[in-house]
Parts: sequence; C-alpha cells; structure tokens
Amino acid sequence: MRFLFSLILTLFAITAQSQVMKLTSAGKSISISIDDIVFVRAGTPSGSVITYGQTQARLNVSQTMSAIQSASCSNLVSLSVVENISGQPQSTTLLFNVRMIAEVIPDVNNKAVMTIRTSPRVKYTTVSSYTSVTNTISACITGGGGGGSVVTDATLSGDGSSGDPLSVNPIGTSLIENNAVTNGKLATMPALTIKGNNTGATGAA
Repeated sequence: MRFLFSLILTLFAITAQSQVMKLTSAGKSISISIDDIVFVRAGTPSGSVITYGQTQARLNVSQTMSAIQSASCSNLVSLSVVENISGQPQSTTLLFNVRMIAEVIPDVNNKAVMTIRTSPRVKYTTVSSYTSVTNTISACITGGGGGGSVVTDATLSGDGSSGDPLSVNPIGTSLIENNAVTNGKLATMPALTIKGNNTGATGAA
C-alpha cells in the first residue's frame, strides 16, 4: 500500500501540467509557477510566506493562505505539522504542494512522515495520523482540493436494458454482424413461411 501511494505521488509529479499563480509582493504584481511552491505558511502580521524552489527561497506576499490555496488549482493541501520553534515542538499549519511530496511513511506513532523534494530533502511529521494524511493528499491529487470524498452517481446502474440509465439507443439491422443473431432473437415470421437450411452442414440461413 505504501509503495502504491509513493508511485501515485511520483506519477502525479511527472504528469501534472505547470500553472502560474498571480500574487502581490511589496506592492508589486508577480507571477510564480505553482510547480515551484514547496509550502506556504502564515505571514506576520498578515499575508503569507511562500517557500519555493529546490533551494527553499522565501517570498512574502499579501495574499492569505486561504486565497493562495483557492488559486492553486487543487495543488496545495493544508496539513498540520510539528516544527521545532525556539527549542520547543509546536504544531503549525502549512500548505504543502502535493507535487513536491516525494514520500509519505508512517512513524512508530502512526503519524505521517513526509519527505519533500528539495535539495537537501527535508522531512515533516504531521499531527494527524498516517491514514488521515494519505487520504487528504489522495483527495487533493484527484481534484478534491485537499479534502472530501469521491462521489459516485447512484443513477448509473442497471443491466443496459431499455429504460435504465445505462441503456443505449437502438441500432439498425445493417450494423449487426452476419450470423450473430440467435433463432430466439429473430423477428416473427409471416404465416405459412418456412426458413431453413437445406444443406448437409451448418450454414447461413
């Protein structure tokens, strides 16, 4: 299961298309590739701080974390992690770019340990359980924006017969393959009509 989830993360990072986010920094409009964002944290006293690129450069922007997540095309997922602040472990909520998550594994306490695609690579331990975190990331990858569940359409059920949601429009007889219809499916015959095979072997009627 862990291998499959790591494979999904890798494939998503490879196949996802690059998109650009427009932000405001120091009163100027800027554009940043969503691919380059590593994570986002709340700024002080307002706005947000974006950590981006392999070298983890930082950019102060006026947009809130909520606004950035909404503009991220479902690529940023909100997770609470444990950070060492002034020598004390504290819980901090960050927006992680799912494209930058290389691996997620459970620790001995069943918390998620995330490895981030930076140089050097860094790790974050989440406050929530491994299962909760992988479900949240999976929902983000499938377009759920970091939460929610997959909704199925209960109306799409049936055997395809006429009248149910899976039925198809009737086709003309010209589209039926030769020798494909059984006797039981043939149309009724006029009175005093015989249909047969007068050869000594199986053949077309």
